[in-house]
Amino acid sequence: MARQNINTGASANDGTGDSLRNAGNKINQNFQEIYQFLGESDQVSPYLFLDSDGIHFNGDSVNLFKTHVNVVDPTQNNSITFPDSSGTVVLNSSTATLSNKALDSAELKHPAIKDNDSSHNYEIVPGALTANVKVHLPSLGDSDTFVMAKHAQTLENKILDSATINFPQVNQILDTNGATVTKYEAFPSAVNFISLGNEATGFSPSVYADGADTNVTLALGGKGNGAVLMDTRVAVNNSVMTASGNVDQEMPLAIFNSPTPLTAFVLDGTVIGELKYFVNNNTGTVTVQPTNFAGGTNTTFTQNQAGFMIWTGANWHLASKQ
Repeated sequence: MARQNINTGASANDGTGDSLRNAGNKINQNFQEIYQFLGESDQVSPYLFLDSDGIHFNGDSVNLFKTHVNVVDPTQNNSITFPDSSGTVVLNSSTATLSNKALDSAELKHPAIKDNDSSHNYEIVPGALTANVKVHLPSLGDSDTFVMAKHAQTLENKILDSATINFPQVNQILDTNGATVTKYEAFPSAVNFISLGNEATGFSPSVYADGADTNVTLALGGKGNGAVLMDTRVAVNNSVMTASGNVDQEMPLAIFNSPTPLTAFVLDGTVIGELKYFVNNNTGTVTVQPTNFAGGTNTTFTQNQAGFMIWTGANWHLASKQ
């Protein structure tokens, strides 16, 4: 109903205005519309009232606590649209559960994701950035799992480029066709292992036995009737002797280079089957005298003579001498 104004006439009591009855009816009808708008036909709602600073709402009970709705002083014409749906208004600082929401260009600070029974949260804690960083998620063909730094996981279909791997547990290494290149056997309570080393220009890379034991033998072998096949020239490391003394126990080849006679003492070997090679490059006769020598006490090598001995666990045996 539109507002009904009471006609008061051109002047007081000139008979041109509304009668008292018509004026009273208009007053009643105007008030009735206001009452119906603010409450019921015969009662203004105690839960809602307006004043100069906004709208005030009481809750289910009328008490001292009210919800006050006001606006910040506008600097432009604003339009706020409520959807055609029932629900609860979400405030920026209140606790609320959101459903069916799409966040467009949203900024999240310290987001928390509840676990499957809502008993605990995954708290996402970002580091301090010096610039905006984009995190690209792949186009997954199926469901997948994030890879975490400390969580035990099995990775599939991963290519590691320029990776640093500390203490990997490896069963096999495969080639690009999926065939085995190397296989690693695990022994209970193992303490000894192989050390691989690279080297600078002019020096040789190395393969050494290593581990907790003081003395560790490096074992090489073929499978079944197979043998250890060397595809290139084979050489042994050496020490040079120019005066009498003990033959270097570590070096397999002793090269004698003295113009005068000398005596070379050979200490006992440490591994059955150990070989010791000798060659005399100079004019001085060399007397090779093992601590334990099968079939005698010593043997001599004149200039350009060479030979080798085998350690059998108790004695050195002269196997060959040129």
